Amino acid sequence: MKRSTMARSPTSGLRIARSVRVMPPNMSSTLTSAITDGRPDTLMAGFGGSLSAAEIAICPDRKLARAAGIVTCRQRPGTAKGTMFITLEDETGWINVVVRPELLETERQILLGACLLGVYGQITRQGSVVHLQAKRVVDRSAQLGRLAPQSRDFH
Repeated sequence: MKRSTMARSPTSGLRIARSVRVMPPNMSSTLTSAITDGRPDTLMAGFGGSLSAAEIAICPDRKLARAAGIVTCRQRPGTAKGTMFITLEDETGWINVVVRPELLETERQILLGACLLGVYGQITRQGSVVHLQAKRVVDRSAQLGRLAPQSRDFH
């Protein structure tokens, strides 16, 4: 099942389309955001110098990087010693973000409340597994206007 909604962003005046694919309960849903002005990367490009998920996936280990995306999932397993894992999605794929307890403590409101999150950090790569270790986070939710995507948190 597919449904689309249109909204006007009060900050940018751009039209935003949201497309949600509903999957069986055992699979995560996919949220894809696109600007309908002909450039689907416009929303994420607004976070100056951000790399897309596809670009993050091919970055070398230890590279400093910026990324932005819709928060689709937050996890904080009891076995992770206070570390939070966030999944961001942009128009090219997913970005795995690792948030250390120290940053979580200082930026808790942003990390738990943002729908659109900007992350400054460092790439860590182990084989084909790539993470962005967050050093700084920025809430970019205002760029979404009235569009309010929901993340799947702490499951």
